Amino acid sequence: MRLIVGFGLIAFATAIFPAYAFDVTGCGQLIPPHTTGRVRADIDCHNGSALGALVDLGDGATLALNGHTVSGGVNLGATVLSAKVSGPGTLNGTITAGRTVLKIDVRHLVIHAVGSGLFVDSGNTTRVRLKDVSIDGASAVAVTADQVDLTDVDVNDNPASRGFAVLAYSTLRGTRVTANHNGTASPGCTGCSALLSFGTAKLTGVQATGNAGYGVLAISALRLAKSTVTGNDGSGAGIDIAASGRLRISRTTCGLSGFADPPFTAGYWHVCTND
Repeated sequence: MRLIVGFGLIAFATAIFPAYAFDVTGCGQLIPPHTTGRVRADIDCHNGSALGALVDLGDGATLALNGHTVSGGVNLGATVLSAKVSGPGTLNGTITAGRTVLKIDVRHLVIHAVGSGLFVDSGNTTRVRLKDVSIDGASAVAVTADQVDLTDVDVNDNPASRGFAVLAYSTLRGTRVTANHNGTASPGCTGCSALLSFGTAKLTGVQATGNAGYGVLAISALRLAKSTVTGNDGSGAGIDIAASGRLRISRTTCGLSGFADPPFTAGYWHVCTND
């Protein structure tokens, strides 16, 4: 009897609150709030040389790529508080959000950035979480937001004319992050960094090498563990890691540390091989 009643309740709930899915089959579509938009085929939103919008996400909406390759912008509108973009799949384009957004989740995705990979307008408290994501090709910033959480993320080969691959305005957290060969469009940039937090950074398992600026830079405080950060050129002086506040590292290999305010003192922290 309980089983029959249980099925009855499920059927009633399904009828009143149906699971809503939306097929994404072309460019410029709107995914309604609290709906999953499922990509059904590869989509290319190029209009000549310009790259147009793929989708606009409503509040609480999800874009699921379902193994497809899509080219275009993924936009979060002015009334959106949260949204998700999930793979597996490949995005040739940019995920863009305004100041109202509080949370963005991006998972299991390859992003070949056009301009930025994921850009959130500054001045808010947005938390961006990326898991199992690879971003390359960014000519601006690969990822920028107030709070950035990275798990199993690769940000490699981003020319980043602004000199940053990942920029967090308040907090940067990460586990198993690779950040190599970024910032090549900004050689000799004094404040450039592959991984930058204007506040604090807590990172484990970072591999960062060959970046035109610092490998890791945190203005307030930096905690770095189980990492290898070598062969970077922070301040044009070969500095690999830097901070202005506290710097704590453990089980980490680095070539040269530095103080992150002028005169950007190399060897300041006495924690790296060449300090």
